Amino acid sequence: MKRTLSRIVALASALSITAVAVTASAAATGWVTPNIVGYSGNALFIQAPSGGGAFTNYEAMVTPPSGCTARDLDTLKAWQSLAQSAFLSGKTLKITYTACGGINNISNIWLG
Repeated sequence: MKRTLSRIVALASALSITAVAVTASAAATGWVTPNIVGYSGNALFIQAPSGGGAFTNYEAMVTPPSGCTARDLDTLKAWQSLAQSAFLSGKTLKITYTACGGINNISNIWLG
């Protein structure tokens, strides 16, 4: 029980630090419904419609391209859980991101 509580506190701390670390230059999506959510041991991939039949990709990684913000595994897992629940339930996400290294590097995710 004590170990579980310490993990929850650590995850909450990581997520709150991530929320504060969003830069002023970060862009934000409107509320989107993801159509693909992919996760591997060190990267999260989310794809969402961007209008007119087009799609936009958003990524977060433990080791991203130069100039992008790295994320820890607990953050990736939490974001993957939010994105997967939106995908499965048809709910929406709001994603803030910074374009860097040729990708839309996720800064934060909110479940609608």
